[in-house]
Amino acid sequence: MKRICFVLMLLLCEHANAGGGSGFRNISSIKIEGSSFIMIHATSAWSNPDGCSKSDQAMVLMSDNARQEKLSLAISAYMSGKKIGFWLSGCSQTPWGYSVPNVYTMTVSD
Repeated sequence: MKRICFVLMLLLCEHANAGGGSGFRNISSIKIEGSSFIMIHATSAWSNPDGCSKSDQAMVLMSDNARQEKLSLAISAYMSGKKIGFWLSGCSQTPWGYSVPNVYTMTVSD
């Protein structure tokens, strides 16, 4: 019984800690893919806390209520040459057969 409780605690803790910070990178491009998602490409790979296939790109889903604000912040960072960092949460499959991190929050920094 103790083992079962221990295993359940480990599983719950792992799920609670999913995702993580990306570190800060410059943006090389921003792509809007129809009405599906916004893809933000970095000059070098971000950290990849959830083990997605690629980490030099990050995705903002169009279903995200803050997509307009995230797009505005990404464009501002790109235009000003500032670095951008994310809190990433999970992976999303792309139409090109690989997965990329989902953007949960964004921060712009020097």
